[in-house]
This record gives sequence, C-alpha cells and structure tokens, in this order.
Amino acid sequence: MKMSENKKCLCDDPQCAKCLVVNCEDDSCSVHTLQNKEKRRKLYNMTPIPQIDLDFVIARDKVCVYCKNTMKMSGDEGYDGKNRRSTEHLNHLSDVDSVGYYISKGWPVSEIIAMCCGSCNSSRLNRSLREWFKSEYCISRKINIETVAEVVQNYFKKYEEKYDSNNWK
Repeated sequence: MKMSENKKCLCDDPQCAKCLVVNCEDDSCSVHTLQNKEKRRKLYNMTPIPQIDLDFVIARDKVCVYCKNTMKMSGDEGYDGKNRRSTEHLNHLSDVDSVGYYISKGWPVSEIIAMCCGSCNSSRLNRSLREWFKSEYCISRKINIETVAEVVQNYFKKYEEKYDSNNWK
C-alpha cells in the first residue's frame, strides 16, 4: 500500500501505511504511541475526539459498522490487525477537521465517527462511501448502503447522497 504524497510518515518509514491510522487501539504498537498520535494531530491540525464521544461510539458500535464482524482489542484472544477495532471518520476528507467543526457547532461528534474493523478501515482509506461501496472489497462482501449500520446510513443520507465526488469542496 502506498502512502499519499502529501502525508509524512511519523515512524520515518516511507512504506508504512500504518501511520495513517490516528486512533490505533493497539497499546503495544510502537508506531502509534500517544506521542505520535499527538504529532499527527498537530501536523494535520486535527481535533482529538472527546473521550465522552469516543466512549459513546464504542458502546454503540459493538460490531464493525460496515461488515458486522466482531472487533477485538489488543490482548483479546484471536486478535489480529484485520479484526482490530479502529475509529472510522465517516468524512473521508483528510484536509478537513470534521471533529473540530462539529464541536464548534455544538453538534454530536458521534454522527461522524464510528467503529469499524481494521480490514474495512484499511480498505476504505480516504475514499467517499459512495466510491468505496463500488470497490471490489465491498462488492465481494456485500457491503452497501442497505447493509451498513444506521450511523453510516444517516451520514450518507445527510452528506454524501447530496454530493458527487467532484462537489465536496
């Protein structure tokens, strides 16, 4: 997997796609230390997800919001990178601080973040839901707007249904 040209890897390995994961849940991960998360947030001027919102989303999303697979945490039996629980920003635009914007408006951040498995998160990358649903990954797993969790459906209807990929900015 190649990194985007405009993203700087924080572990100084230019091939490391793991550095794109801001909210890695793996405490043993040397790349995703708290210090590196803070560097990444500052680099992209991103607002951290408030803990109260993150707790709500974790409680709400017991399974992956896309494929419905059970997600695991580091230390759980059967844990691997594909089934790890990861924070998904439903807004795919890497240059927009959607969390900060929602907080500034007093809107619930839980409308724009969700929990998904590492496999779905890695597959989606920075594509819109509309684009991602057309991918071989989604087609082969029968992931589409009718099969995803309600939070994703609501986000899609509120934002992506109205826009095509040329009208986001």
